[in-house]
Amino acid sequence: MRTIPYRLDQVGGTVEVSPEGVVLRDITASHESAKFTLSGSGSVGQGTSWDLKLAGQNVDTDAALHRALPTALTDLMDALKLKGKLGIKLDRFVYRPPAAGGSAGVAASNGAEPEIDLRGAVTLDGANLDVGVPIDAVKGALNFDAAVRQGRLRSLTGSLDLASMRMADRTVSDFKAALVKPADRPELLINGMEGSLAGGDLAGQASLSFPDEGPSRYVLSLVVRNADVKDLAGETDQNLAGRLTASLALEGAWGKPDARRGRGDVVVTGKDMYRIPVVLGLLQITNLSLPISSPFSSGIARYSVEGQKVTFEKIELRSDNMVMSGDGKLDFATKQVRMNFVTDNPGGFQVPFVRDLWRGAQHELLRIQVHGTVQDPKVETRSMGTLWTTVDEVLKGDAPEEKKTPRKHHSTTE
Repeated sequence: MRTIPYRLDQVGGTVEVSPEGVVLRDITASHESAKFTLSGSGSVGQGTSWDLKLAGQNVDTDAALHRALPTALTDLMDALKLKGKLGIKLDRFVYRPPAAGGSAGVAASNGAEPEIDLRGAVTLDGANLDVGVPIDAVKGALNFDAAVRQGRLRSLTGSLDLASMRMADRTVSDFKAALVKPADRPELLINGMEGSLAGGDLAGQASLSFPDEGPSRYVLSLVVRNADVKDLAGETDQNLAGRLTASLALEGAWGKPDARRGRGDVVVTGKDMYRIPVVLGLLQITNLSLPISSPFSSGIARYSVEGQKVTFEKIELRSDNMVMSGDGKLDFATKQVRMNFVTDNPGGFQVPFVRDLWRGAQHELLRIQVHGTVQDPKVETRSMGTLWTTVDEVLKGDAPEEKKTPRKHHSTTE
């Protein structure tokens, strides 16, 4: 058996050696702040193997642990970007040295890998990982049964049972999922995801691939039902009340936001709502701000994601006495926005800087265009009948006294 490259101090316990093999009893050891216990038995000579039980507390996912573990397990940890302190409990740890070349020593020198079977659990207490979006403050357990062959994770089945975690600054509780790694495929399937989010239900599935070459990838399908809008969107307005249902299908590569592709939709109902929360990643929420100063009672948004760009194919807002519909694009890389809205009653939704100009046109179809940067948007309005005005100067503030010019109203025929 090759020496494990993991420094252990304060080693104690009993080792019994006999012609039948070796028995380890109550072995204890430490590695910095981590504590380990080990017991089991092994045979020596021809057909060497070890059948062990191992437990560890406060184990850091550092470089030393990576060097000690089989490459297959470190690849999986790297694919998940797992960081933090772990608890490890292996009820079964079967180790069979390489058999190629006649002896374990010759096999090891030829680069052959041992066979390892594992069954147990990893507990997480505040650990971090990444499945397409950062996840932190993870508390719970990963139960698994795995086999390593020829240095690769051949198969894995297990389950996630997490009391709580934070996904993109949103708390998810009572999260459960089933894990399956198909034999001889560099892919981990996360099926039957369910949990509680903002007072609503979260469900979905995902697959994570970690090929030998190229970046790790993810494919995600997610549904959020009946979530509290104020909680989900991070709003502080005490008058805001509403429920949200949303779905998202997304795929991409870790560390490559330009490779992200997907589609989603959002339906919200409530009162005193000014913005629509849009789910762009696994609970990666952005609030779609709209050019209105009066709330809506229901809204729909349907969109597609391509890299850093979001295309809103349909946006529809309703209040008691009007409907406002539109579409547009938002580029998170450049912070550029371009959106178009149409309403048949500009008095129903008060449009900042525009309502005073449109008191005489409240029964005409009004088109609102928003473009520029998110930090400095520009709003243009156009009556589909008789009137056109640009309000950039209002957004920018009045010009100096000597440069003031009358606001222009242009007649058009359309």
